[in-house]
Amino acid sequence: MTQNLTNRRWVLVDYPDSMPSEDNFDLQVGLDIP
Repeated sequence: MTQNLTNRRWVLVDYPDSMPSEDNFDLQVGLDIP
């Protein structure tokens, strides 16, 4: 669960100007981010 929250933080960093929609959010969470 901790890793899931970490990934979500990275997703938000990628979208600083516009918050991603819930659909895009879920898709991005599934990606591996170094």
